[in-house]
Amino acid sequence: MNNQFNHVMLDLETMGKGENAVITAICATAFDITTGKRDRIFYEKIDIQSCLKLGMEVDGSTIYWWLFQDEAARKELLYNTKTIEVAIARLSEWMGYIAEFQIWGNGASFDLPKLKNAFVKCGYNVPWNYYNERDMRTMVMLRPEVKERMPFMGTKHNAKADCRFQIDVVSEIYSLINPAPTA
Repeated sequence: MNNQFNHVMLDLETMGKGENAVITAICATAFDITTGKRDRIFYEKIDIQSCLKLGMEVDGSTIYWWLFQDEAARKELLYNTKTIEVAIARLSEWMGYIAEFQIWGNGASFDLPKLKNAFVKCGYNVPWNYYNERDMRTMVMLRPEVKERMPFMGTKHNAKADCRFQIDVVSEIYSLINPAPTA
C-alpha cells in the first residue's frame, strides 16, 4: 500500500451505545489526510445473533432510534451479513496491509472502544497502537463550519456513506489548519 494512505477512517453501525454494543456494520477506509483521496475500503455487515452469542449487548433506546431512521439505512443491515468472527478476521487481515496507521473514529468513546472490544471477544489483538487513535469530533471542534457546509452524499447511518463524509470533513479541516506550502 502507498504510504500516503496511512490514515484509516472507521465507522460502525451498532445496536447500542456502550463499549459492548452489538455491531451491525463496519466500514474502514484508508485515506490520505492531505488530499482526502481514498485507497482501500473494508465493509462488512454483521449478523446480530453472532454478536449476541459472544455476549455483546443491545440497547432498547438504540433500537428505538433505528426505527426512526431512513428505511434504506435499516434495510442495508439485513442482507449479506457475516458473523462478527468472520468480519473481525477479515478486518484484521485488511489492517495488516497498512504498516503504521492512524485510526479515526467519530468520537473518542464510540467507534474505537466498540471495535477494540470486538477484536478481544473474537480472540484477536487490536491491530493499531493506542497512541495512533484520532477523534473526528476534536477536528470538527476546531473548524465546525466545515462540517456544517459539507454536503452529505448517500444515506446517513450507512457505514460506507458516513465514512466517506467523515474523511471529507477531516481532510478539509486538516488542509485549513495545515495549508500546503506555496512555491
